[in-house]
Amino acid sequence: MSQLSGKVALVTGASAGLGAATAKLFAERGATVFGIARDPDRMAEVFADIPGGHFSSVDVTSAAACEQAVSDCVAQFGRLDVLANIAGFHKMRHTVSMTDDDWAADLSVNL
Repeated sequence: MSQLSGKVALVTGASAGLGAATAKLFAERGATVFGIARDPDRMAEVFADIPGGHFSSVDVTSAAACEQAVSDCVAQFGRLDVLANIAGFHKMRHTVSMTDDDWAADLSVNL
């Protein structure tokens, strides 16, 4: 029996890359997956391969939206056992040319 069997996992950044791979791996290992990311179309593609999973379009830079996502997860599945904060963002540019807004955008997602 898998360590994740019967567990509920919330995965941020679940629409692509490491977040999507993590969501799929958790599901393969027996978890019920609740994924969040900004792009609902990409989420639908990823979650087509995750039976019993659920996804929601959420901007992780909004604390209120994150709190609502956790509440939605618990309301739907009765609890939350695992949180995987995978969401990440970085626009390719030279560090010396980054503006305060660039830094704020990176940090709002990555921290």
